[in-house]
Parts: sequence; structure tokens; C-alpha cells
Amino acid sequence: MAKNIEGIRVGLLHTTIFAVQPMIDEFRRQFPEAEIVHFLDEGFLPMLGQYGGASKQVSTKALSVAKAAEEAGVKGIQCSCSSLSPAISNIQPFMLVPTNDIDSAMAEAAVAHARSIALLATGSGVHKSMMLTFQKVAARLGKQPTLKPVLANTGGVRRGDPGFFEVLAKEVYAAAGQADVVAVGQVSMVGCMAFVGDDIKDRVFTGPPHAVAAIKSMIGSGQP
Repeated sequence: MAKNIEGIRVGLLHTTIFAVQPMIDEFRRQFPEAEIVHFLDEGFLPMLGQYGGASKQVSTKALSVAKAAEEAGVKGIQCSCSSLSPAISNIQPFMLVPTNDIDSAMAEAAVAHARSIALLATGSGVHKSMMLTFQKVAARLGKQPTLKPVLANTGGVRRGDPGFFEVLAKEVYAAAGQADVVAVGQVSMVGCMAFVGDDIKDRVFTGPPHAVAAIKSMIGSGQP
């Protein structure tokens, strides 16, 4: 039986401030009735670099932050970090509320539409986590897509710099020439979609639209 989700409190787990606004924007579009509570912990970043997103160390920290969100009274938790997706998968059995990673729902949509998928990210660590998530989803769906990690070359232009998203959009076009579809691997990169034309936009997948739809459905259905 579907729940009344009016005024439901949802926890957003972030590892960088650059992911906060894109997630707020997506919740406003799809789930405006949600009351958002942010849990930002940049301490994940050095751990991800040292141990990786599927490690016991990162999973233990993710569980600690997610449990703090539970204690704050949230009815669902949405992570915004692609690198944390394997850790979120690891901790889901221990959570009392729906807990969703940023990439799995996007992976389901991409795998359903394509035989080859370019995984676009700015770092190899993100690629490792994305590969694990996409491989897991593909296996569950009985698919065997070709996954192609593509490193975005921003030419020294960094997040927050003028022109960052325009540069990324060019990388999206380049990646689209290498695979059927492109999966953009970091929430902090989704602003590039404003500079991606209609000629390839339907071949480009980003995490927030799919993840927010998924967590809204999970909360509404009462899925643990």
C-alpha cells in the first residue's frame, strides 16, 4: 500500500558541496513535498582515494552517517556521490529506511537502452565505483553491455570556474562518439546538460533524475 509522502523528511548524503544544489534542484522538480536534510561529510574524499568506494573502511563510515540520518528522523536516504555507490549497496541490509545510491537507477535505464555505455567521470576512482555498480545492475537484469570508462579532460578548468560546464559538454559529445549512450558519473557535473543539444541529449544519462524518482518510489511503497 502506498504511503502518504506529503512532508516526508529525506536525508541527502553528500561528500562535496558541489553536489548539493543539483540535488536540491532535482528534488524541487520531482519531489517538492519532501523536507530535505543535508548530511555533508567531505571526510569521505581522502578515504575514497585511499581505500576505494567498496572498501570496509568507507562502508563503515557510510553506515555511521546513514544511521545518524535515521536518528534524525528521515524516512529515506539518498546519496549523491557516485564513488560511494558500492558502499551504499553494502549498507542497505542494515538500514531501517530506504537508502539509495546515485547510480543504480541511472544504470538500469542505461543498460535497458544500450549495448555500449561510456562512463564519463573526472577521476579513475569514480570509474571503479561506477563499473561495480553498472556490472551489478547489468547482471541483475541479465544484460552484458560493454562498459567504457572515459576520463573527462577539462584542460585544467575546475569546478566553480567559468566555462567548466561548457568544457564538460564537449567531453559528453566526445564520449557519445564512443558508445551508444553516455552515463555522466558525478552529480557535480550535471550542469553540463544545459550545453548538450537535443541531437544527443536522449543518449545522455545523469544520476539525479533517476535516483530521485527511485527514492520517491521507495518511500511511497514503504520499501525498507
